[in-house]
Amino acid sequence: MFEEKRSREFLDIFKEIEQHLQSESEVSGHQSFHNLIDEFREKHSVIEYYYDQLRHIRNVRNLLVHNHEFYAVPNEKSLEVLRKIKDVIKNPPSVIPLFKKEVLTASADGFLIEATRKMRENNFSQVPVIDSNDHIIDLLTSNSIARWLGSLNDNDSIEVSAGNVRVKDVLEYREGHCRYEIVDRRTSVVEVLNLFKEANKRGERLEAIIITDEGNKGGAQEGIITGSDVTSIYDNIDVSLST
Repeated sequence: MFEEKRSREFLDIFKEIEQHLQSESEVSGHQSFHNLIDEFREKHSVIEYYYDQLRHIRNVRNLLVHNHEFYAVPNEKSLEVLRKIKDVIKNPPSVIPLFKKEVLTASADGFLIEATRKMRENNFSQVPVIDSNDHIIDLLTSNSIARWLGSLNDNDSIEVSAGNVRVKDVLEYREGHCRYEIVDRRTSVVEVLNLFKEANKRGERLEAIIITDEGNKGGAQEGIITGSDVTSIYDNIDVSLST
């Protein structure tokens, strides 16, 4: 009895996932589950992450459907994994509160030496740059600072040591393939993973994703996500059949 109940729940959750992917598919007409996960593997970071488990789940589903005596009975761990995958795919967590934090910024008109001191003290390699209205206008990175320093000649050293360089003077040295995004607090972690993935496919480096309340440059800053945070996102959504 319990075995049949688990099997029915397994099939119901599987159907929910399948229907959700079908509704989001760009391919017209009904698609097999195998084709659906192959399609979404290329554009959906969570499907890519769970791809092997979803293939295993599909095989279990086929055994349950085609063997009416339930030769394969899902255990509670398998159901737990399936529930979590369904929740992450259909209702992924938002970036807030997961990445809620005070955002260190640098004023475009502020002195570079002050900005670099803050970055060093907080072990940050990038900070958003704001204008006089507290609107985000760019991203100051340690790489930009290094490229700017590399452009100096011996005659510039006195001015640099005097701390007369402004943050805005360094921004033009940011590499063209390095960029940042601004998202709102309701953005899902799946969308964040996809942004990093798509940037990588274009040969770009997404330095940071800045979170504001409304997802615009003038919004209140609520957090920031960098490439080093990607692992923590996967840790947050991770489930395993082996534990």
